[in-house]
Amino acid sequence: MNDEFNQWLAQKTNLPHVLAAGLLHPDKTIFSQSFSAEFAEAWFARILLVLTETLQKSQEQKLPDVRVRWSFEHFFIHCTYRHDGSCLAVLTRKEVPPDGAASVEHLLKEFQSL
Repeated sequence: MNDEFNQWLAQKTNLPHVLAAGLLHPDKTIFSQSFSAEFAEAWFARILLVLTETLQKSQEQKLPDVRVRWSFEHFFIHCTYRHDGSCLAVLTRKEVPPDGAASVEHLLKEFQSL
């Protein structure tokens, strides 16, 4: 199943406004991609691990939302957590055009429906 999700991510996230994207699988393996020289893949994988641990803790507390967006000075990290324990994270700049924001929204919803 991990390979299917990894292929999906590779096909869907190479968008002009996506700087990096990654998956944390239920077995704690990580698949990440960087599309910007500013963000090394290894850096994003470490960030993904830390942020998804926070998401998992919120799930343990039975909080209703399965999506969060962390705001940093120049970028956002959008995350969504599936019932099977998989997590998707997408890194974008804060200045994303409306069509780009809609693409990220669609990506997060599609991941939930896989």
